[in-house]
Amino acid sequence: MDYKERQRNNEKKVTDAYGYIPNESGIYIFTRVEGKFRFAYVGQAKTLRKRIAEHLSGFQHIDNSIKKRGFYSPQNLEGWNLSWYRHSENNLNEMERVYIEQYANKGYQMYNHTIGGAK
Repeated sequence: MDYKERQRNNEKKVTDAYGYIPNESGIYIFTRVEGKFRFAYVGQAKTLRKRIAEHLSGFQHIDNSIKKRGFYSPQNLEGWNLSWYRHSENNLNEMERVYIEQYANKGYQMYNHTIGGAK
């Protein structure tokens, strides 16, 4: 399977799990709960659906956790849930920092390795 085919398959998996996600710029947030612990990862993307799907093939800490724990569902309560918000490409760095700070302040253990805004 080549890269483009794998990417299409991953985008379908994401759409099947979370519904329609546009390929527009924005912020996406993965969250999950395990017992008393809450985890979050905030990312930015010029193309949301494509970037979110790339996490299914990547090897970052968040990618490995998504592959291991799967997506949230009634049958998988400890899986990763997804929220996304459209934002102008010009505001992605700033908005990523804002969301990271919001989730960290709510007590989530962040999977982000930076405070956001890195290109």
